[in-house]
Amino acid sequence: MPGSDLPPGVDPNDGPDPPVRPSVTGSAGAPAPSPRPPVLQPPDSGGPPDAYAPPTAYAGEYPYAVPEAGNAPAVAALVLGMVGIVFCWFLVVNFILAALAIAFGGVGISLAGARGGAGRGMATAGLALGFITAVAGILFVVALYSIILGTCANGAC
Repeated sequence: MPGSDLPPGVDPNDGPDPPVRPSVTGSAGAPAPSPRPPVLQPPDSGGPPDAYAPPTAYAGEYPYAVPEAGNAPAVAALVLGMVGIVFCWFLVVNFILAALAIAFGGVGISLAGARGGAGRGMATAGLALGFITAVAGILFVVALYSIILGTCANGAC
């Protein structure tokens, strides 16, 4: 072969095998430890490998219970009472709004007592506006009835 240092007819692959590194054994005849640390693997559970690590334990809880934020019946009573005051001249709507404001006001006050007073002022205001709406509606009906009767008494009907 051109450019080869071997004489013709000698195969370069027929040479001696490369030297083998001798194994070093410990005092008990066991192989010496590898310079690399061993790779630790989890025990095989027989199932497919988990895609995620197992959840960790929760660190702790709040030292006290978090109070609930609002009192929805109290807000409803206040809104219904205000809307009832605005629409007190509508006879049927007035009494429906007043009844709902009174009912939600009562529920809101009892719920505020159970929650430590959250929304008690709104519930009381809604209850009061419900009663005011009912009274205003009754006065409006009485005034309307008086006007109609007064006009008819004069013979203008």
